[in-house]
Amino acid sequence: MSNEDIHGVLEIASFNKFEDYQIEFIEKVAESIASTVSNAKIAARTSQLLEQSQQQAEEMKAQEEEMRQNMEELAATQEEMARKTSEMEGILNALNVSSYLTEYDLKGYVINISNSYLKLLGISREEAVNSHHTKDMDLSHDQKQNYDQFWNELLDGKTKKQTVKLNVKGKEVYLAETYTPIFDQNGDIVKIFKIANDITESKKQSEEFAQKLQEQKDKLIKCVQEKQKLEEEIKNINKRMKK
Repeated sequence: MSNEDIHGVLEIASFNKFEDYQIEFIEKVAESIASTVSNAKIAARTSQLLEQSQQQAEEMKAQEEEMRQNMEELAATQEEMARKTSEMEGILNALNVSSYLTEYDLKGYVINISNSYLKLLGISREEAVNSHHTKDMDLSHDQKQNYDQFWNELLDGKTKKQTVKLNVKGKEVYLAETYTPIFDQNGDIVKIFKIANDITESKKQSEEFAQKLQEQKDKLIKCVQEKQKLEEEIKNINKRMKK
């Protein structure tokens, strides 16, 4: 026994009666053995705790290193996101100046529109937001079917392009429109984004060029006809001269 803790039992047998001094000696020897056993247990436990402490320290060091790397990666990711966000804002600002932007929900209602587009249309934001894409469109039955197909293809994830003619303040305006579905992180379409560019001048130039080309074509046909007529007259004169 050591410090009132029993560490084991020592049994000694004899054919003779144990004297008191012998019993006292055995008790002291037992205490010494118990103390040695106790110290050995304490040393083993201390060694085990030290090993566990070292292992935990190494694990914590590894976790700290992993956390440091994660923090560095997170910082790099945040910097990249900030850079891309800044670039995207720059692109959107540039588009907002040079193009007309509109965002629609999945049912075709306006949820956002650029100031430049509002200025072109001559309406307020309150009038534009929540209005439907088909507002002011007089669609026939066939056009309605084509429109439904157009919008359903957008909801299927396809990008669509078209050219439209608007009558703005008594003036014809041609817009080249591009409709693009916007996806979230799960791959689901959340809205439709439209970029429109004013191509009125190029459209007019194209029409003027086509008109001039047609005029040249008409002149060429007329020249050919006159040439054929002249050749026919020369042919008739030659026949009369032979007679």
